[in-house]
Amino acid sequence: MGNDLKIQTKSATFPMPGVNGEITVDFSVVFDGISGYKLAYAGIQQLNAFNTNGTIQYIEFTNQRISGNTVTWSVHTKRGTGSDTKTCVIQGIFVSI
Repeated sequence: MGNDLKIQTKSATFPMPGVNGEITVDFSVVFDGISGYKLAYAGIQQLNAFNTNGTIQYIEFTNQRISGNTVTWSVHTKRGTGSDTKTCVIQGIFVSI
C-alpha cells in the first residue's frame, strides 16, 4: 500500500427502534470508491441524534467490518418516546494500491 490518501464522506440514516424499543442490527454504508484506491478505514465524523419530547437511551456502534467499498457496524440503539432524528456522516479513508 502506498502513502497517498483520499477521503470520501457519506451521509446516512442509522437504525433506531420504534417507541420504547431496543434493537441491535447491522448498519452498512457503501462508498463510491476511487479507482486505484482501497477503503482502509471509516469513522463516524458526525452523529445527529435527538428525540422531540422523549428520550434516546443509548446508541452504540461496535464490531466494524470493511469489505470492498462497504463499511458495516453492529448498531445497538434504545429509545423511549417522542419523534427521533438519526443521521450521521461517515468518513472513509482510502489508500493507494
